Amino acid sequence: MKKQLGNQTFIKKGSDSLLLKRYSALLLSCLLVFTTFPNISLADDKGKYSTKDEVIYANLTPNGKTDEMYVVNSFQVTEPGDLIDYGSYEDVRNLTDLTEITIEDKNEVHFEAEDDFFYQGTIKNQALPWDISITYLLDGKKIKPNDLAGQSGQLEIQIKTSQNKKVDPVFFEYFLLQIEMTFDPLYFENIQAPEATEANEGKDKLISFNVMPEQEETLIAMADVTDFELEPIQISAVPANVGFDDPDTDELAEEMQELSDAISDINEGVADLEDGASSLSSGASELSSGSNEFLNGINELNNSSGELVSGSNEILNVFKQVNEVVGDVPEIPSNLDEELNKVPQNLRSLASGLREFSQGIGQFNKEIDQLPELTLTSEDIEALSKALKANEVDDDIIEALKQLNNNEIDQSTIDDIIKQLEDNNADEEIDEVIKQLEDSQVDENIIDTLEQLKRNQVDQGIIDTLKQLEGDQVNQGAIDDIITQLENNGIDQGAIDETINQLEMTLQAINDLQAIKDQIPGDSLSSIEDMAKELDAFANELKGAIGNISVLDELDEFKNGLTQLASQYQKFHNGLVTYTDGVDTLAKSYKELNNGTNQLADGSSELANGVSELHEGTQELTDETSDLSSEFESEINDFMDEFDFSDYEPVSYISNKNKDVGVVQFVLQTKKIELEEAEDEPVEKEEEKNIWTKFLDLFR
Repeated sequence: MKKQLGNQTFIKKGSDSLLLKRYSALLLSCLLVFTTFPNISLADDKGKYSTKDEVIYANLTPNGKTDEMYVVNSFQVTEPGDLIDYGSYEDVRNLTDLTEITIEDKNEVHFEAEDDFFYQGTIKNQALPWDISITYLLDGKKIKPNDLAGQSGQLEIQIKTSQNKKVDPVFFEYFLLQIEMTFDPLYFENIQAPEATEANEGKDKLISFNVMPEQEETLIAMADVTDFELEPIQISAVPANVGFDDPDTDELAEEMQELSDAISDINEGVADLEDGASSLSSGASELSSGSNEFLNGINELNNSSGELVSGSNEILNVFKQVNEVVGDVPEIPSNLDEELNKVPQNLRSLASGLREFSQGIGQFNKEIDQLPELTLTSEDIEALSKALKANEVDDDIIEALKQLNNNEIDQSTIDDIIKQLEDNNADEEIDEVIKQLEDSQVDENIIDTLEQLKRNQVDQGIIDTLKQLEGDQVNQGAIDDIITQLENNGIDQGAIDETINQLEMTLQAINDLQAIKDQIPGDSLSSIEDMAKELDAFANELKGAIGNISVLDELDEFKNGLTQLASQYQKFHNGLVTYTDGVDTLAKSYKELNNGTNQLADGSSELANGVSELHEGTQELTDETSDLSSEFESEINDFMDEFDFSDYEPVSYISNKNKDVGVVQFVLQTKKIELEEAEDEPVEKEEEKNIWTKFLDLFR
């Protein structure tokens, strides 16, 4: 521990005047004693003292500026003799006795002392360790102190203290400032000073501020004033040596350790809570996702419910129609089984007929393939028909020949007859048609008919005979022969038409056969055979099926089952309608539930985030308090050190040459703010008192 040095003397308000009175009485007593005894000279030996105390008195202006200052020095003399003190004084005054005290060179104060000695020295222009500034505001406006006296309104006093760096900092660093203001309720109301301590001093209100060492403060006091007057503001400064016993922190340290352990347990619990919240958030998120999917499925199902009910209604109508149809089915004949047994046999007969038909088609194709290729065309037949028709001997020719017997025809007429006979010769056309028919192997009757037609053509001899008539006399016998031949060579028109018709029919038949052959597919025979096989297989299967069922019984059971099925489906349909209505209600109500699950997911996510942040905070708190007991003891020690000024070593405010300084104090006060009083009338001068009366007055 640091050792506290020196004694401390605290001077209360008004104690300086009392002390001066006592010092003055003591001084006068000594003066009376020494004047009644012979002058005794003190020894010239150098005296000694144990400690020296300094009390600095200063009067300040209302704004806090230093007006005048003096110091009372006191010495605790241990050996009488001559003493020297240091200080830049304007004047000094012995407060102990009537011995001489002088100021010599180098700011030395010389005096003689036999016992405790006091003297006062006046200082000029020496700064205080603190800069003190006092500001007055009336109704929010700054006002000079001299103008404030007698004013009324809302008053605010601001006292600002700061370090004066021109002075030894030891006073700013170790001295506690005490500032007191006295408010007379006659002038002050609604006093407010949040940072001050309030106390009653008689009828007055005492406001006290403390400014700790090394602190710079702005202190504020407010009040409503009437006819403002203010008593002097008292400011004192003493060393802030506050004595504290070292506290017993063992029990408290144990409690701090328990607190640290509890915080650690809380952190572990919060960690578990974080895991649970995270799991809850994950589960809620999955629940929300599944709920959204379920809601989508419900909505889709609800949207399709109309189609589902409509489709079910159609099925129900079909069942009703089938029941109606089945109900109208006539009675089945008793020989139905026999008739059904004939069906497979009929199917087999049909398959056999298909096979015969296939064989016929094959033979037809072969016959068609054996026919020779016919080159005769319809154009050839048309040409033949025209030739045969043109080949008939005109009656005019015969009539002309008859005229030859009467020599009634000229040579030109004979030439015309010959030309007509040559033009009407159709032998070439007939030969061409006969040749084509022979190559095609058509009916021989047609060819014979064409040969006969050829024979009926006008003989070339007739034409030659007619040519011989040119330039000759008409031979009546030759002409008669020509006429006879022409009349006998006439062609029957009916025979010509029948021949032409037969040719046309033959050509058409050949063309039709060829078209039928072309229309028959190449794989028709194999297809017909496959159909026959399938009919046989179906007949066999049908025969086996007919043998395994009883048609009448089965049909009755089918009708009954169909009726029951329709009835049951009606119930199913009604249930389906109820189900779809329930789905609609569920879709509407589940939306709110889904919103709730989504809010749960969001809330659990926020909870997980909040618990995570809480865990971070508790983890940080755990880390910070893991050594809480040690830190607590350290903080207590630091706190004690902050208010432990035992390392303070007093120094002289007057001069650093002064040694063995014990106590240094500052007593400051501002000038009172008041209205100036009118000058009093002159009073009669009192009778001058003698020395004895004055001495007695000191004790009155």
